[in-house]
Amino acid sequence: MDHYCFTFNGRRLLLALTIQSPILGMQLVFLAILIVIAATYLLFTTGTITFSKLLKKNKRYYYQTKHFIPISGMLYRMKKNAVGLANISILSVGVVLMFSIAASLYLTTDNSVNTQYPRDVISEVKVGNSDAETEDTTKTRIQEVVEQISAETNIQVEDFLSYTYLNFPAQRDKNGFTLTQDVYSTQTNQTPANLYFVDQDNYQEISGDQLDLAENEVVVHGTVQAYKANTLSLLNQQFEVREEDNIEEFAIGNETSNAVNDGYYIIVSSPEVLQEIDQSQQDVLQEMTTPTSVFSQFDLVNATKEEKIDFSNHYQDKINEEKMNITNVDTRVEANGNFRALRGGVLFLVLNLALLLLMMTVLIIYYKQISEAYDDKERFRIMRNVGLSDAEIKQAIRSQMLSVFFLPVFVTGVHTLVMLPLMKKGMVLVMLNQVNLFPLSLFLAFVIFLLVYIMIYRITAKTYYKIVK
Repeated sequence: MDHYCFTFNGRRLLLALTIQSPILGMQLVFLAILIVIAATYLLFTTGTITFSKLLKKNKRYYYQTKHFIPISGMLYRMKKNAVGLANISILSVGVVLMFSIAASLYLTTDNSVNTQYPRDVISEVKVGNSDAETEDTTKTRIQEVVEQISAETNIQVEDFLSYTYLNFPAQRDKNGFTLTQDVYSTQTNQTPANLYFVDQDNYQEISGDQLDLAENEVVVHGTVQAYKANTLSLLNQQFEVREEDNIEEFAIGNETSNAVNDGYYIIVSSPEVLQEIDQSQQDVLQEMTTPTSVFSQFDLVNATKEEKIDFSNHYQDKINEEKMNITNVDTRVEANGNFRALRGGVLFLVLNLALLLLMMTVLIIYYKQISEAYDDKERFRIMRNVGLSDAEIKQAIRSQMLSVFFLPVFVTGVHTLVMLPLMKKGMVLVMLNQVNLFPLSLFLAFVIFLLVYIMIYRITAKTYYKIVK
């Protein structure tokens, strides 16, 4: 049984640490949760009893006044109450995770929206025929539409930026990336990475940095994991990877997917190289191919929220009149409103769940301690009759309660640390791109839970001792 306990814990660690996408790997997420629950029950029903028996076999340690009674009591309690302690541990994990999510939602700022909406208005237009002339024509038409609406509404536009990029998923391998028609299948064991291609001219427009890449050179920036190979193989093409320390991530499309899955920005030397890659991915994906897109963004000077929304509506109507294949027009103010509504709803839900789980945990702890006090009353009466003083009995009670009472807290801490990588990715699903806040939120939630747990211990310890005495 001990072997199975350690096996389950190993699988729990492996699944929780290696799941990359909580969306595509949802089945593995549920499997990991079930294994966590099973491993917790096995840990308390077999691991703690085995550990107590090992301490009992150590005669030098066991046959001491301060150890004899607590170890005997712990062994007795574990045989009788291991399932109850496992229930407390599982509920405690839920309490800590719910409170940590609530703390993250409270601490997060609008930077989560600003990373995905770098300007007041953003848009994305698909380009059917990927060639330099068509892309330049599309950019010019978009800019003309923006200037026309600006003249009609008397709203000044600034920081207009329009650039071309190509995006499609591919499987990571040791030599680069592999693209097949199965890349969109949810049945694959490996989650594909999101690849974003930009030529160096467009990258210069975005960042202002000039790279001067040779024809077969690329620069690769990983959003989750760094690309450390010196070469890149993709679609039967080989590229030399040049290292650039000052390459920074820039928002293209939906940045949330990059935080959930691996994402790589690949800067190529020219539009012609980008078109070759585009044509090659069309040959592989065929009807599932992703066209090249023109991503545009701009700010509106001194415009109210209503004026920004009205401007974006006119902008979308004009683009449709031009018969361009527009896939998205959005504003930062609308995204902020949606994000705050989502954050408020999730905050209300998780706080209610956290309080419910906390109440269940408190009731289980209190009922278990009181019932055990009545059960232990006769045992401690016998100890008093054989000569143990009240101080020795109280010390034995304190030692036993500390050992048993805080074991679920230790297990809860281990569980939350193991689940941290998965929870950081899961937070992105509610647009919390500031995942660096989550460890702090988790720490605050655990401290709050620990304070409540200590308060419960102090209350139940006094009641337990009164009943036993």
